Amino acid sequence: STKINVDSEEGGYSITTGKDGDGNDANFNFGSHAKVPANFPKDIPRPSDDYLITAMEIEEDGDKEIALSYQVEGNFEEWKGKYDDYLVNSGYEVDRLDFASTMYSLMGAKGETVLTISIMVEEDNDFFVLQLMYLY
Repeated sequence: STKINVDSEEGGYSITTGKDGDGNDANFNFGSHAKVPANFPKDIPRPSDDYLITAMEIEEDGDKEIALSYQVEGNFEEWKGKYDDYLVNSGYEVDRLDFASTMYSLMGAKGETVLTISIMVEEDNDFFVLQLMYLY
């Protein structure tokens, strides 16, 4: 059975499901509790942790995933280019998807590793949402 622990403080909360009967593990952290997991590669570009709004780490059947979400002020085109350059220069096979002018997705695959970058732009706002999903 899955155990759920919820730790809440002003400005953030954490949910740890612990291990279920299959030994799977998951941790979700929001707001002030969101921290980049130690296993997230240091060479992948990231905005300042001040912009981090959620961090999730899941392990299932030996596969591991880290998902980070940021709310970033500034120019999304700069970050889109930065991630495209990173994937190409790091030897990933890259797929690029643009959905109208408000959502962009880059997916890089290298061996058993997959890095997906999604950028969601809201018109008339000075910020965008950046999501990084790293599967290894």
